Amino acid sequence: MSDLANRGDKRGHHEKAPPFFILGSVRSGTTMLRDVIASHPRLFCPNETHFFRFADPYGTMTYVRPLINQKLFQEHRRLDTISDDYFRDQILVKSHTRRELMENYAAAYLNAQGAPKDARWFDKTPQNVFGALLLAAEFPESRFVHIVRHPLNVVSSLRTSKVMVIKEVVGAANYWYESTLIMKSMRDVVGDRLLEITYDQFTQNPEKELGRVMAFLGEDSRQVTYDLTKIKPEKNKYKTVLPAEDIEIAWGIFGDLAEEYGFHR
Repeated sequence: MSDLANRGDKRGHHEKAPPFFILGSVRSGTTMLRDVIASHPRLFCPNETHFFRFADPYGTMTYVRPLINQKLFQEHRRLDTISDDYFRDQILVKSHTRRELMENYAAAYLNAQGAPKDARWFDKTPQNVFGALLLAAEFPESRFVHIVRHPLNVVSSLRTSKVMVIKEVVGAANYWYESTLIMKSMRDVVGDRLLEITYDQFTQNPEKELGRVMAFLGEDSRQVTYDLTKIKPEKNKYKTVLPAEDIEIAWGIFGDLAEEYGFHR
């Protein structure tokens, strides 16, 4: 057994099964998928962590400063009922690797939520895709769900979103392209530890796709309490949002990768 797996044995009484991770480009349905799965009484997901997003080595000030000072992360901790002081002095200082940071934060979150002893935590942070290889190496016992959305719908959603706005078509298109390319490459590394689904398939047939996801995670989909009738099929809003010239630029970036995932020009 690897050292990483041995470290996993020290996670504490809350975690009876390894965590899992939802990854994908921003605006691809990761939040929807998290909300559905988190309605299971044993599955708990903190707000987005971003712990594997940054390229700077763990423990350097360029890594630490944003986690401490950015208002978005402060708000996430508030929602998770973890104070900034506790995060800085008890979690961040006492963690020596990203895995330890993730595990210590998850343990604090489970305690704050009054989670049952058999609770299983998972993480949904789209931007953690940029550290996906490190994430897979740090959690060799974990599984990953990659949700992919039509790239033009991602671009149009980024352009019109109230939460995260990217007006530049090149930047928005590369958010999808880079994220998806990383996850495509990750398939060769983690093999059957990765399940890929599409936003279109999930919204068209949520019950079937949820069953597939939960079976992959080793969980019972019948315990999910989310009202699946609230999930509506993809509307392809890009057709009314994006001008033709932006669509051309975006397809030039997506290239064959979009075709490989079944999104045709």
